[in-house]
Amino acid sequence: MSLVSGLRSIANSLGIIQVVKAGNGDSAPAKLPTRSVTLSELMSEVRQADVQALAQAPAELTVSLTKVCETAGVKPPAHGWTVDRLRELLRSQKFSSLAREAAQRALLEHFASEKVTVEDVVKDGIARDQAIDAFEKFVYGKMESRKSARQRQIASLQSQIESLQSEAATEAAQWKQWLDQKRAYEKEMAWAIGYLLDRPVITTEA
Repeated sequence: MSLVSGLRSIANSLGIIQVVKAGNGDSAPAKLPTRSVTLSELMSEVRQADVQALAQAPAELTVSLTKVCETAGVKPPAHGWTVDRLRELLRSQKFSSLAREAAQRALLEHFASEKVTVEDVVKDGIARDQAIDAFEKFVYGKMESRKSARQRQIASLQSQIESLQSEAATEAAQWKQWLDQKRAYEKEMAWAIGYLLDRPVITTEA
């Protein structure tokens, strides 16, 4: 998921803030109070070098998303409300049974009681999205390098296989030619000795 797509998904789920272009403070009327923010206000700094180092480590595909976010420097807000905690709350029995607008109002009341700002939760979600997107980019590059190396190795092995098959075919043909010469010679010897003995003493079969 791209950063903007992730932001829009989170923002739309909440329906409490509206993302606008910088300098545009106008917003359409809404049933719930909304506040306009710019994308730059919600962006966080991700430790790209640390994420890249994590991606370069062995068994990178077994690294948990939580580990990726931690390595990127994503820390939960002081109040402890992360996008994961929000997701769990929205899927709880209390909220999942509510209509969208009722759930939004309940969220606002819940956040107000715990002194949680919507922006903090959205920033957490965007930061996590940035972190895993960066990790994906680095791991993809690593996998592409491995893929190219494997293709070169396969081509080399295929060439070796073809060379061995050619050697085997040549040897088989030479073996057949030698056997034909051997048997022909044995038959000639048996024919000649047949004039001296009344019983065969020369082998003529393999």
